[in-house]
Amino acid sequence: MNTPRVRVAVSLVTLAVTLTSTLALGGCARGPAPATWDGPAAPAEGSVIRFVNEAQTYVDVYLVGEQREVWLGRVGPGARTTLRIPEGARDAMAGYIRLAVLANTSMSFHPSHDPRATFTIAEPPMKVLAQQWTFRQTSLASPELLSAPISARRQ
Repeated sequence: MNTPRVRVAVSLVTLAVTLTSTLALGGCARGPAPATWDGPAAPAEGSVIRFVNEAQTYVDVYLVGEQREVWLGRVGPGARTTLRIPEGARDAMAGYIRLAVLANTSMSFHPSHDPRATFTIAEPPMKVLAQQWTFRQTSLASPELLSAPISARRQ
């Protein structure tokens, strides 16, 4: 049995419209949020920060979140250490976070408001955890926090 030409034309037009609308709607679909492009939005429990203190004084390191600030530990002069993020600090890891360092001072309850603090830029938690942080302070320059990606062989 032969199909009339009109039905063939209608079938081809219907197929073309269906494919076009599928592709158009597929192009409108949204991907993951920018904060999750490099992995999960919040890191797993037991996360750590790798930190090097190149200053000649003790420093206190803080994790500053959008809603909470957590003291991670004190690092001695010239020390290289791993600072464990406490299990109760999960809410501090939501959204963007940054590190704050206070050199040669007593502990602070609000390091984000302390004018002596040195900060990193705010980044997603996975980006902060994927770097090694180095604090430098000299008498000729202002304190600085530097980052370097952690390679597989340096862990």
